[in-house]
Amino acid sequence: MVPALIAALVAGVGDRPAMIAARIGDRYRGRWAIVTLVVAHAAAAAIAVTGAWVVAPLLTANARALLLALALIAGGVGALLRAGPPRVERCTGGRATTFVAMIGAALGDRTTFITFALAVRGPEPTLAGIGATIGAVVLGVAAVTLGERGWRALPLPALSILGGALLVGVGIVTGLAGLRLI
Repeated sequence: MVPALIAALVAGVGDRPAMIAARIGDRYRGRWAIVTLVVAHAAAAAIAVTGAWVVAPLLTANARALLLALALIAGGVGALLRAGPPRVERCTGGRATTFVAMIGAALGDRTTFITFALAVRGPEPTLAGIGATIGAVVLGVAAVTLGERGWRALPLPALSILGGALLVGVGIVTGLAGLRLI
Protein backbone atom coordinates (compact mmCIF):
# COMPACT_ATOMS: atom_id res chain seq x y z
CA MET A 1 0.00 0.00 0.00
CA VAL A 2 2.78 2.45 0.88
CA PRO A 3 4.75 1.99 -2.39
CA ALA A 4 1.60 2.69 -4.39
CA LEU A 5 0.79 5.75 -2.27
CA ILE A 6 4.29 7.15 -2.76
CA ALA A 7 4.27 6.31 -6.47
CA ALA A 8 0.94 8.11 -6.91
CA LEU A 9 2.31 11.22 -5.22
CA VAL A 10 5.57 11.19 -7.17
CA ALA A 11 4.07 10.34 -10.56
CA GLY A 12 1.01 12.54 -10.26
CA VAL A 13 2.50 15.88 -9.30
CA GLY A 14 2.87 17.16 -12.86
CA ASP A 15 0.14 15.12 -14.50
CA ARG A 16 -3.28 16.13 -15.86
CA PRO A 17 -5.53 14.90 -13.03
CA ALA A 18 -3.97 17.34 -10.57
CA MET A 19 -4.39 20.28 -12.96
CA ILE A 20 -7.99 19.32 -13.65
CA ALA A 21 -8.52 19.04 -9.89
CA ALA A 22 -7.17 22.57 -9.48
CA ARG A 23 -9.62 23.83 -12.10
CA ILE A 24 -12.46 21.93 -10.45
CA GLY A 25 -11.44 23.56 -7.16
CA ASP A 26 -11.78 27.00 -8.73
CA ARG A 27 -15.15 26.21 -10.22
CA TYR A 28 -16.79 24.01 -7.56
CA ARG A 29 -15.67 24.68 -4.02
CA GLY A 30 -16.69 22.08 -1.51
CA ARG A 31 -17.74 18.47 -1.59
CA TRP A 32 -18.39 18.11 -5.32
CA ALA A 33 -14.71 18.53 -6.19
CA ILE A 34 -13.61 16.02 -3.55
CA VAL A 35 -16.29 13.47 -4.52
CA THR A 36 -15.23 13.78 -8.16
CA LEU A 37 -11.61 13.12 -7.21
CA VAL A 38 -12.35 10.14 -5.01
CA VAL A 39 -14.67 8.43 -7.49
CA ALA A 40 -12.39 9.03 -10.48
CA HIS A 41 -9.24 7.77 -8.81
CA ALA A 42 -11.00 4.86 -7.14
CA ALA A 43 -12.45 3.80 -10.50
CA ALA A 44 -9.03 3.99 -12.16
CA ALA A 45 -7.42 1.99 -9.35
CA ALA A 46 -10.22 -0.59 -9.43
CA ILE A 47 -9.68 -1.13 -13.15
CA ALA A 48 -5.91 -1.45 -12.61
CA VAL A 49 -6.38 -3.95 -9.77
CA THR A 50 -8.91 -5.98 -11.73
CA GLY A 51 -6.47 -6.20 -14.61
CA ALA A 52 -3.73 -7.24 -12.19
CA TRP A 53 -5.85 -10.10 -10.84
CA VAL A 54 -6.22 -11.37 -14.40
CA VAL A 55 -2.60 -10.92 -15.49
CA ALA A 56 -0.63 -11.80 -12.33
CA PRO A 57 -1.16 -15.59 -12.45
CA LEU A 58 0.13 -15.65 -16.03
CA LEU A 59 3.51 -14.09 -15.23
CA THR A 60 6.62 -15.42 -13.55
CA ALA A 61 8.23 -13.47 -10.70
CA ASN A 62 10.88 -12.07 -13.05
CA ALA A 63 8.26 -11.01 -15.58
CA ARG A 64 6.35 -9.21 -12.82
CA ALA A 65 9.51 -7.36 -11.82
CA LEU A 66 10.16 -6.39 -15.43
CA LEU A 67 6.57 -5.17 -15.83
CA LEU A 68 7.01 -2.97 -12.76
CA ALA A 69 10.32 -1.70 -14.12
CA LEU A 70 8.66 -0.86 -17.43
CA ALA A 71 5.84 1.01 -15.68
CA LEU A 72 8.22 2.99 -13.49
CA ILE A 73 10.54 3.89 -16.35
CA ALA A 74 7.63 4.83 -18.63
CA GLY A 75 6.13 6.98 -15.88
CA GLY A 76 9.49 8.59 -15.18
CA VAL A 77 10.22 9.34 -18.82
CA GLY A 78 6.72 10.77 -19.19
CA ALA A 79 7.35 13.05 -16.24
CA LEU A 80 10.73 14.12 -17.61
CA LEU A 81 9.42 14.87 -21.09
CA ARG A 82 6.48 16.89 -19.82
CA ALA A 83 8.24 18.86 -17.14
CA GLY A 84 5.94 21.87 -17.34
CA PRO A 85 2.37 22.19 -16.20
CA PRO A 86 0.18 20.16 -18.54
CA ARG A 87 -2.08 21.98 -20.94
CA VAL A 88 -5.61 21.32 -19.90
CA GLU A 89 -8.17 22.67 -22.29
CA ARG A 90 -11.64 23.63 -21.22
CA CYS A 91 -12.73 20.78 -19.00
CA THR A 92 -15.07 22.45 -16.59
CA GLY A 93 -18.36 22.84 -18.40
CA GLY A 94 -21.15 21.40 -16.31
CA ARG A 95 -20.80 18.98 -13.46
CA ALA A 96 -21.24 15.95 -15.71
CA THR A 97 -18.59 17.19 -18.13
CA THR A 98 -16.21 17.86 -15.27
CA PHE A 99 -16.83 14.42 -13.82
CA VAL A 100 -16.17 12.69 -17.16
CA ALA A 101 -13.01 14.76 -17.72
CA MET A 102 -11.67 13.79 -14.31
CA ILE A 103 -12.37 10.09 -14.84
CA GLY A 104 -10.78 10.21 -18.29
CA ALA A 105 -7.69 11.92 -16.93
CA ALA A 106 -7.40 9.48 -14.02
CA LEU A 107 -7.64 6.48 -16.35
CA GLY A 108 -4.96 7.80 -18.67
CA ASP A 109 -2.34 9.04 -16.26
CA ARG A 110 0.98 7.55 -15.23
CA THR A 111 -0.32 6.48 -11.83
CA THR A 112 -2.79 3.96 -13.26
CA PHE A 113 -0.11 1.97 -15.13
CA ILE A 114 2.18 2.02 -12.10
CA THR A 115 -0.72 0.90 -9.90
CA PHE A 116 -1.41 -1.98 -12.28
CA ALA A 117 2.25 -3.05 -12.21
CA LEU A 118 2.48 -2.78 -8.42
CA ALA A 119 -0.73 -4.79 -8.06
CA VAL A 120 0.67 -7.48 -10.37
CA ARG A 121 3.93 -7.58 -8.41
CA GLY A 122 2.52 -7.44 -4.88
CA PRO A 123 0.99 -10.23 -2.82
CA GLU A 124 -2.31 -8.36 -2.32
CA PRO A 125 -3.37 -6.32 -5.39
CA THR A 126 -6.17 -4.54 -3.55
CA LEU A 127 -3.68 -2.80 -1.26
CA ALA A 128 -1.89 -1.31 -4.25
CA GLY A 129 -5.21 0.10 -5.46
CA ILE A 130 -6.05 1.54 -2.06
CA GLY A 131 -2.60 3.11 -1.68
CA ALA A 132 -2.68 4.63 -5.15
CA THR A 133 -6.17 6.00 -4.58
CA ILE A 134 -5.14 7.60 -1.30
CA GLY A 135 -2.02 9.13 -2.85
CA ALA A 136 -3.86 10.48 -5.89
CA VAL A 137 -6.69 11.87 -3.75
CA VAL A 138 -4.24 13.58 -1.36
CA LEU A 139 -2.53 15.21 -4.34
CA GLY A 140 -5.88 16.15 -5.84
CA VAL A 141 -7.18 17.66 -2.59
CA ALA A 142 -4.05 19.81 -2.44
CA ALA A 143 -4.73 20.95 -6.01
CA VAL A 144 -8.40 21.65 -5.26
CA THR A 145 -7.45 23.63 -2.17
CA LEU A 146 -4.84 25.72 -3.98
CA GLY A 147 -6.90 26.29 -7.11
CA GLU A 148 -5.44 26.68 -10.58
CA ARG A 149 -3.44 29.84 -9.86
CA GLY A 150 -1.97 28.42 -6.66
CA TRP A 151 -1.22 25.06 -8.25
CA ARG A 152 0.58 26.68 -11.20
CA ALA A 153 2.57 28.82 -8.75
CA LEU A 154 4.25 25.67 -7.40
CA PRO A 155 7.56 24.65 -8.99
CA LEU A 156 5.83 21.92 -11.03
CA PRO A 157 8.59 21.55 -13.65
CA ALA A 158 11.23 20.97 -10.98
CA LEU A 159 8.99 18.58 -9.04
CA SER A 160 8.14 16.71 -12.22
CA ILE A 161 11.81 16.35 -13.19
CA LEU A 162 12.74 15.20 -9.70
CA GLY A 163 9.88 12.70 -9.59
CA GLY A 164 10.64 11.47 -13.11
CA ALA A 165 14.31 10.91 -12.28
CA LEU A 166 13.32 9.04 -9.13
CA LEU A 167 10.90 6.80 -11.03
CA VAL A 168 13.46 6.07 -13.76
CA GLY A 169 16.14 5.26 -11.18
CA VAL A 170 13.90 2.91 -9.21
CA GLY A 171 12.68 1.37 -12.48
CA ILE A 172 16.23 0.64 -13.63
CA VAL A 173 17.12 -1.01 -10.33
CA THR A 174 13.88 -3.04 -10.41
CA GLY A 175 14.56 -4.09 -14.01
CA LEU A 176 18.09 -5.17 -13.22
CA ALA A 177 16.77 -7.18 -10.27
CA GLY A 178 14.13 -8.72 -12.54
CA LEU A 179 16.87 -9.79 -14.94
CA ARG A 180 18.82 -11.17 -11.96
CA LEU A 181 21.75 -8.88 -12.65
CA ILE A 182 21.77 -7.41 -9.15
